[in-house]
Amino acid sequence: WTVAGSLALIYSEAEAASLQYELAVEALELTEADANAVMLLIEEGREPSLRGIQANSEVESARAAVDEARANRDAAFARLTAAAMLVQPVTAIEPSLLNRSPDASFQAMGNPLTVQIAEAELEA
Repeated sequence: WTVAGSLALIYSEAEAASLQYELAVEALELTEADANAVMLLIEEGREPSLRGIQANSEVESARAAVDEARANRDAAFARLTAAAMLVQPVTAIEPSLLNRSPDASFQAMGNPLTVQIAEAELEA
């Protein structure tokens, strides 16, 4: 059980890191779009040039966040590959296992084994 629990934890960390990377990429795209809009306003004389410098700084910060998220994702994928003893490295996680609901048959099983053992020990 310990190995399965560790593998499940490593998998969930890898999936979370993958989702964080996707969010960082989306944030970068939005930041770049905002920066482009600011640059157009500067060209029209409706914004000071300092605002353009700030926008470029925000874009670079978002790029750094993407790089950090990519590194975290790649490290999490490497840990998952090693823990699962896979021949091919993990490069993506699809579909998500974290967002799935348990099957009805699984829910009908009752209490988990550890709870059943504890209950049996109490009754004994």
